[in-house]
Amino acid sequence: MANGVDHGANKMAPTAMKLLLGVVFLGWLMIWGMLPTHTYRERWLPMLLSKTKTTYFGRLGTNVLIFTFPILFIAVVGCVYLHIVQKGDRNKSSSGALKAWRRPLLIKQPLGIVSGTELAFCLMFLASLVWFFSCYLSNALANFEGEGGGKESDGLWLAKLEIAALMLGLLGSLCFAFLFFPVTRASSLLPLVGLTSECSIKYHVWLGHIVMLVFAAHGVCYIIVWAATNRLSETLSWAQVGVANVAGEVALLSGLLMWATTFSRIRRRMFELFFYTHQLYILFLIFYLLHVGMSFFCLVLPGVYLFMVDRFLRFLQSRNKVRLVSARLLPSETVELNFSKDPSFHYNPLSILFINVPSIASLQWHPFTVSSNSNLEPDRLSIIINWTEKLCHKVSSSSLDRLEVSVEGPYGPNAMAFLRYDSIVMVSGGSGITPFMSIIRELIFRSTTDSPTPSVLLICAFKTSADLTMLDLLLPVSSTVADLSRLRLRIEAFVTRESVPPSEPNKLIRTAWFNPDPSDLPLAPVLGRNSWLWLGAIISSSFVAFLVLVGIVTRYYLYPIENGTNGFFSSSRKSLLNLLFICVCIVVTSTAAVLWNKKRSTMKAKIQNTEALTDRELESVPHQFIVGATTVHFGERPDFKNAIGNRGLQHRSHGQWAEFLASCSCKHLFIRSGQKVALRVDKLQLEEMDKAVRGLLRRTGSKRMILKATRLLAAIVFAGWLMIWIVRPTKTYQNQWSPQLLSETDSTYFGRQGTNILIYTFPILFISVLGCIYLHLVQRTDNSQSGSSTHRLAAWKRPVVVNWPLGIVSGIELTFCVMFLLLLIWFYTMYLVVYFSNSHHSHSEDTGEKLQLWQTRLDGAGIRLALLGDLCCAFLFFPVIRGSSLLPLVGLTSESSIRYHVWLGHITLAVFSAHGVCYIVFWAATNKIDEMLKWDNTGIANVPGEMAILAGLIMWATTFPRIRRKMFELFFYTHQLYIAFLFFYMLHVGVSHFCVILPGVYLFMVDRYLRFLQSRAKPLSVVFINVPGVSSLQWHPFTVSSSSRLEPELLSVIIKKEGSWTQKLCRTLSSPVPQERLDVSVEGPYGPVSKNFLRYDSLILVSGGSGITPFISIIRELIYRRTTLNRPTPAVLLICAFKTSADLTMLDLLLPVSGNISDLSGLDLRIEAFVTREKSATDDAQNNIQTIWFKPLPSDVPIAPVLGPNGWLWLAAIVSSSFVAFLVLISILQRCYIYPIDHNTNKVFSYSSRSVLNVLFICICIMAAASAAVLWNKRENSKQEKQIQNIDAPTPTTSPGSRFYNADRELESVPQDSLVKATKVHFGGRPPLKMMDTAVAGGFSPRNGSKGLVLKALQLLAAAVFAGWLMIWIVMPTNTYRNGWSLRIRAETDSTYFGRQGANILINTFPILFISVLGCLYLHLVKKIDTSQSSVHRLAAWKRPVAVNWPLGIVSGVELTFCLMFLVLLVWFYSTFLVANFSQLHQTDDGVKLWQARLDMAAVWLGFVGDLCCAFLFFPVARGSSLLPLLGLTSESSIRYHVWLGHITMAVFSAHGLCYIVYWAVTDQIDMMVKWDNTGTAYVAGEIALLAGLTMWAMTLPRIRRKMFELFFFTHQLYIVFLFFYLMHVGISHFCMILPGVYLFMVDRYLRFLQSRTKVRLVSARLLPSESIELNFAKSPGLAFEPLSIVFINVPGVSSLQWHPFTVSSSSNLEPERLSVIIKKEGSWTRKLYRTLSSPVPQDRLDVSVEGPYGPVSKSFLRYDSLILVSGGSGITPFISIIRELIHQRTTLNRPTPAVLLVCAFKTAADLTMLDLLLPISGDVSDLSGLELRIEAFVTREKSATDEAQTNIRTIWFKPLPSDVPIAPVLGPNGWLWLAAIVSSSFVAFLVLIGILQRYYIYPIDHNTNQIFSYASRSVLNLLFMCICIMAAASAAVLWNKKGNSKEARQIQNIDAPTPTTSPSSWFYNADRELESVPQESLVKASKVHFGGRPPLKKMLLEFDGSNVGVMASGPRGLRHEVAAVCSSGLADNLHFESISFSW
Repeated sequence: MANGVDHGANKMAPTAMKLLLGVVFLGWLMIWGMLPTHTYRERWLPMLLSKTKTTYFGRLGTNVLIFTFPILFIAVVGCVYLHIVQKGDRNKSSSGALKAWRRPLLIKQPLGIVSGTELAFCLMFLASLVWFFSCYLSNALANFEGEGGGKESDGLWLAKLEIAALMLGLLGSLCFAFLFFPVTRASSLLPLVGLTSECSIKYHVWLGHIVMLVFAAHGVCYIIVWAATNRLSETLSWAQVGVANVAGEVALLSGLLMWATTFSRIRRRMFELFFYTHQLYILFLIFYLLHVGMSFFCLVLPGVYLFMVDRFLRFLQSRNKVRLVSARLLPSETVELNFSKDPSFHYNPLSILFINVPSIASLQWHPFTVSSNSNLEPDRLSIIINWTEKLCHKVSSSSLDRLEVSVEGPYGPNAMAFLRYDSIVMVSGGSGITPFMSIIRELIFRSTTDSPTPSVLLICAFKTSADLTMLDLLLPVSSTVADLSRLRLRIEAFVTRESVPPSEPNKLIRTAWFNPDPSDLPLAPVLGRNSWLWLGAIISSSFVAFLVLVGIVTRYYLYPIENGTNGFFSSSRKSLLNLLFICVCIVVTSTAAVLWNKKRSTMKAKIQNTEALTDRELESVPHQFIVGATTVHFGERPDFKNAIGNRGLQHRSHGQWAEFLASCSCKHLFIRSGQKVALRVDKLQLEEMDKAVRGLLRRTGSKRMILKATRLLAAIVFAGWLMIWIVRPTKTYQNQWSPQLLSETDSTYFGRQGTNILIYTFPILFISVLGCIYLHLVQRTDNSQSGSSTHRLAAWKRPVVVNWPLGIVSGIELTFCVMFLLLLIWFYTMYLVVYFSNSHHSHSEDTGEKLQLWQTRLDGAGIRLALLGDLCCAFLFFPVIRGSSLLPLVGLTSESSIRYHVWLGHITLAVFSAHGVCYIVFWAATNKIDEMLKWDNTGIANVPGEMAILAGLIMWATTFPRIRRKMFELFFYTHQLYIAFLFFYMLHVGVSHFCVILPGVYLFMVDRYLRFLQSRAKPLSVVFINVPGVSSLQWHPFTVSSSSRLEPELLSVIIKKEGSWTQKLCRTLSSPVPQERLDVSVEGPYGPVSKNFLRYDSLILVSGGSGITPFISIIRELIYRRTTLNRPTPAVLLICAFKTSADLTMLDLLLPVSGNISDLSGLDLRIEAFVTREKSATDDAQNNIQTIWFKPLPSDVPIAPVLGPNGWLWLAAIVSSSFVAFLVLISILQRCYIYPIDHNTNKVFSYSSRSVLNVLFICICIMAAASAAVLWNKRENSKQEKQIQNIDAPTPTTSPGSRFYNADRELESVPQDSLVKATKVHFGGRPPLKMMDTAVAGGFSPRNGSKGLVLKALQLLAAAVFAGWLMIWIVMPTNTYRNGWSLRIRAETDSTYFGRQGANILINTFPILFISVLGCLYLHLVKKIDTSQSSVHRLAAWKRPVAVNWPLGIVSGVELTFCLMFLVLLVWFYSTFLVANFSQLHQTDDGVKLWQARLDMAAVWLGFVGDLCCAFLFFPVARGSSLLPLLGLTSESSIRYHVWLGHITMAVFSAHGLCYIVYWAVTDQIDMMVKWDNTGTAYVAGEIALLAGLTMWAMTLPRIRRKMFELFFFTHQLYIVFLFFYLMHVGISHFCMILPGVYLFMVDRYLRFLQSRTKVRLVSARLLPSESIELNFAKSPGLAFEPLSIVFINVPGVSSLQWHPFTVSSSSNLEPERLSVIIKKEGSWTRKLYRTLSSPVPQDRLDVSVEGPYGPVSKSFLRYDSLILVSGGSGITPFISIIRELIHQRTTLNRPTPAVLLVCAFKTAADLTMLDLLLPISGDVSDLSGLELRIEAFVTREKSATDEAQTNIRTIWFKPLPSDVPIAPVLGPNGWLWLAAIVSSSFVAFLVLIGILQRYYIYPIDHNTNQIFSYASRSVLNLLFMCICIMAAASAAVLWNKKGNSKEARQIQNIDAPTPTTSPSSWFYNADRELESVPQESLVKASKVHFGGRPPLKKMLLEFDGSNVGVMASGPRGLRHEVAAVCSSGLADNLHFESISFSW
């Protein structure tokens, strides 16, 4: 399970990247698709040109942006993607959903073997070419109009031919754009789509043919046009600023030469001719570029650019001579070459290598498949070469001792796809066996490492028996493979040209060994291990450099020529310059990358030549296993059908065997016989595997995809329907949407009714039909075990409200209730706002009297209440549609959703009642009370409305609980008034408006009629039962107690005698008169669509009385699954409460009345029965269970589905067909009857009549459709009825007494006795539910449903606010914000209380402080939740290191992603600012040049960029803030973000200042540097702030910070100066942009100051021989902290100002009154401290102050199954706290803990004493046997243990002063709440103070005098108020909590007892001492000490077993980087890394 979760997490980053690349590529394709359209040329292109046609790139910029950049971006991101996945094990992944598409569809020439995917893409590409050409041509020819005259007609066709020729050129360019992608061997594009250069070469061939064909047609057309128009001189024209025809002709000629030699016969017979002519591509590219120009060339540049990068890298690799070790000459004239290889160089099987042998042909390169395996032969790479005469002759020469060879590659697949299959069939012919050798060697390697491997059938065909020697090469030349028994290999070899084995002895295999030159190098990756990253860097950096060079040349060389003179720079020269720049940039960057990696690629050790016998006998095969697995057939060809079909496929599915035939056959590397083999195999596939394809499709996730698509479509439609309701009350809908919809739909067929049918009725009915289809597909799917875990919304489904009027309400229900209420409020208020804004005094329509405003508004409010009631009524009927698809579609049942109907009913009737009251009041106030009796035929009919309300009120009155429960019959009969309600409601509003609520009513009518049809028959779900003998009209629901699978022919319900109906039924059945028959009708059953209870591991079923009924059906289902299906079932605890012991007989019903169940031992069932009203069992209760058997009539039928087994499909058919029929009928009625009356006469057809006719049509259509469906299905039901026999056999009328309350009876071996054993009966008490649930579940987590919901809501709210805040920063530089949003915001917030400052406070400051307060509330709720045992987070893969040893240190994927996003934000922020402002700058008249004005503007916006960085700068150093833990960060881990931000901030601010100095200098305004403007920018203050910042920045450099920490520390206090003068520089209004971080830092800093004022109680100090100190402080028991927490310590006796952080080594759980830290003597401060404590003068006191502790909010390390803790030196400190916490968890709480491997490195043996600190100084730990701990200690600088090292640990005990206090939380136990109070109250107080200041002091000065209040004074006052508010709020909170801390402090007693001053020698390096039964001895046993070496970290990490391993590293940088490198290598996916350090 953990592996699956981790594998899912690993795929998140690659999936996101592939999604991004897919989107970019689709956009690029879309550009090509739109290129020939008018839309692109007339709209998009001018817009793009206006945006990109600058003086830097000209028109070239547009094409670079939209054609070149996307593909290069894909290539770069693809490199990053491949770097991430290259070491991931993707071999075992499924073969993909497109597996069927990958099978061959075409086999014969000319295309060869073409798969379905290839054919589909070929057709799509050809269709795009047709579209491209036809669209271009049609648009161009549309501009020509033919005129009379033959001559003119001739001219027209020539003009059209010329246009066609031009379009052919554009079409060729489109093909050309793809031409170079397939031959870019090392590009990231091919592996990104799962291709290799080997298999994609044919795409290059196809594209080449198309390109040359189109270009040839292009040239021919132009020649015809020129010849016909006497312009043949055009063929020699070379335009300087246009198209160069000569260059195009040269390019075409060179292309035609290449094309001519590519045809198969020429290429195969004269390969040299083909090869050399193909080098003309260089000539072709150059002259093509000169022909079209650089701007147009950018359309095809991406492929050319990537090819040039790849070609130059191959050139660099080929310059090296590789080390050829040996060559083996086989009798089959085959040569195996063995090259030396770098052991770290890895490649996959099926890779290819290009080889050049200068002594044979200095220019020719040939590809060969690699036959070796990089895992089995780490220092060898082998290839096999057949039929190369020159090479064979040279190698076989006895005088040859060296052979110079150059290579390119290898190139191959990124994953071993063949490992995906269970079995593999490999078919080869001749040397085609070569690729299969590498596969078999890989399988050999995996079998020796105990990895599962597929079984293999190798079918190989050879011409002669000499070729059989190639099978010798299946094992490597230098490898000792001891055991091949695990390899499942079978070889069928066929010798086709020899009928019998040869009589002559076999020839020997000859081996030639070469003496390599010292300059020869082993094969190594040209770009090192991280080649994909380097390739991405080369592409990106070279392209950026190219753009920079082009921009510079264009701006400063070409632009002046073209714009300063009347001339034009030659297009050809411009193109050549651009090409030169491309070459230079690629050469420089590639060379630099290769040279950088060349240093690292040198072999560390020499590879020795193997001394072996060169001549050996053939019988001495590499391994006898190969001989045993091989069968040789002579004189026959392989019979594939028998060999594969009959022998292999009888045990394997066709899909498993045959899928690999096409993918593994080395098609285009085969010789002729190999090609024929491949073709025959593929023909076999097409003939034999058709059924397998169909089976594969059935096995794929197609059904699941359809289900998801259906649900998604339904959700989209519902969201749209809901959106209509939301926007309905708005002006947009009423004034725009509604009139437009009416105009579109108000036809003669539907009238106004059509609009409402379309937007209100149709969507829900469509969803209903979709739901039926969905449920039909899903009904037979066993999704009960899906996921086996509870749903992700399980926390939301927990109850959050209990015992309210609403009852038990879950989180989801409460959420939707609140959302629905908000919808109602929105709906009504928006209606009122829109109406009231337009309402004025109006006149009565009848009397013309003027109405008062309140009367008008009351009228409007009454109408709007009716519309609100419509909204409620639209949802009212959905919950009571028992057989509808809507309820199960959202996981509901009719039983559980009935309460939603109740809630909606209350709201609906309340709203409609208010609607009626409003109108009665209105009519009374306006003297129109007679309106109550009005029935308007063409408007609103008031009388039906009143009757509808009366009917509704009567129903409503009887729904109240007391009436409903005591007088159920009254409730039932009055509820039938819903018919009257609906009928008169429709007459009231009219059928058009009735369509608004029609969907629910329509579906209810369908369901009600189907239930009516079912109820006419006499025959965990619910059935509705009607017993005419009791009551002919009443229907009552009862839960089904039987199981349809355990009792396939019975359905049972249990009815408890409670109400009047059940009492009558019980009297009827128990009467003395025997009952032979009882008429019963049923409706149903209705129930859930899946068995959700099977998802859980355990079930607790709690029932009271007859509430046990649904649990009976559950237990019977579990019995069936356990006994019949033998499937695992949940453990069950049934807690049932009964009033009397007689009720215990209900337990007898747990087993069915007729069931053959022999064994229930497998069912984990426990029953706790409670009899509440009896103290003990009574004999009277043991009455027999009476059974009554009935004799049914022949007309009685069994219960059967009314619509048959495919009920959902039939329901969909009924809904859709009836609705269509209804539409047809009303359209006929409207068109042929109503429309003529309305339009051809003076009458208007009565609305009431129309409504009655519509409802009549609805009833007729539903009845007809439903009746037809039921009658159709009745036949099938009748067939089943005949098979059910009437039971007439004599049956006993009684059954024995109950078994469950007689404890003295003897148990018999019957199934019931298993239940008796599982049952325990308790008398005289109620069940202790809380205690029992806790006992079963082990105690519920404090994270109950309500708290979990609140936490998620807080997180969501905080995320939404932060996203909004970030969005403000993103849009800030845009014109939309500055010219729109900003002005509007300032207009709304620029009040007399806050001024301009108010806007920035609102949008920049308030959101973050609000998030901070929310975070405090969140952390207060979450702090007591045990989140440690949760599984590894889904982002675990993103948290792994992806960059190590960079300047940034160890950077995880998440960090790198956010860094890149932040840098992108900065680039966007600055570039958008510049673009927006530069476009408005022009040459000014004040003497300032344009570049100077731009420099001024650039400097301003650099300041804004610095503000953006500064806004984030202080968040990481606010240690006690809620923001860091809210994101899962700690102050320790986030300090580096502060460093990174600090560097960026100071770099930007420095550039800002430098730009201004330059600007002032060149504009003679240098005096501005000393200007301090009181009402503007204070430059002096900015300069002081910048100087302070630069001083801090200079001291942060690593060398200064490490060697002179004091200097760094004290200069860093200049941040106060920086912030103060920064505030003076920009003013308080602008300062609000960065205020949030500063404000939270000030709060945190002041709280730390208050905490540091107290002296803490130091109890003791332990001095270790390793010159380390353990300080032990007294701690308040109420202070809880997590392991890995840190404290900041200040020792005034050492330094009164310096504070240093140290990791806490104690555990607050194991040592509730102690807090310990360990300090290693390293720096000057620690040396002083050590000298002070170790001085001979005894120390009895040491003043210490602390700040903290600060740390994580959860024990995340407990999430892992295993832990590897790697430390160096004092880096063991944090792990001590972890181990102590694990000791507490294991020994005290008895909880499972991870297995721990502690790997610790020390310099000397004396440092081993630090291991003594693993156990606390004062802890009662008696047994550590349950803790799985192993310690591997390494002493690096000593070879063995020394006696000097065994120095005692010295302990110093201190006597604290009475004023010393234990360490306690500065804000008490509820610190997060107090912090929220401080932040919120201080900020509110600050706002109040500045509001008063602004309103009553600053505002009068600014507006009532001629003065402007000084910005500096305003800033100082604001800062003062801020400090005062923070200090006041924080001080009050601290003082309040100080009382509680002092009470705890008094309870902690001073330790004055005499204590030994020493502790024994260390336990860990004295191996000879006797072991005693003490806890330390457990540690000694678990420890192993190694001397004289460093820990082999890579080996230890990779060999560690465990599926979910947490790796933590603490110590020196090198050690942490080494561990991080191993974890990020991808060699072990189970390792999750975390670094612990303040440095990186």
